[in-house]
Amino acid sequence: MEGLAKFISKQNKTKTLVVTFNTTNDECGSAADHAKELGQIIKEVKMKTGQDKVNIVGQSKGGLDARVYLADNITRNDVAKSDNDWHS
Repeated sequence: MEGLAKFISKQNKTKTLVVTFNTTNDECGSAADHAKELGQIIKEVKMKTGQDKVNIVGQSKGGLDARVYLADNITRNDVAKSDNDWHS
């Protein structure tokens, strides 16, 4: 993901952060737990950057975690765009 983050930053001239989830209930971690953790991460990123919204790019299970976050927070309006990489 570090390489992808560098590519996105260079192409879009935007700050790109790579996130690894800490909360786990099983080998891969619970999507619900990760969605909650993602909510906290989004708050922190918005606060540090002064932006109202973030873009999310998820790979593999990270895409599922992002979709769970979006489904559970449909009225929050804090994600500008979400794009999932389905090619592991």
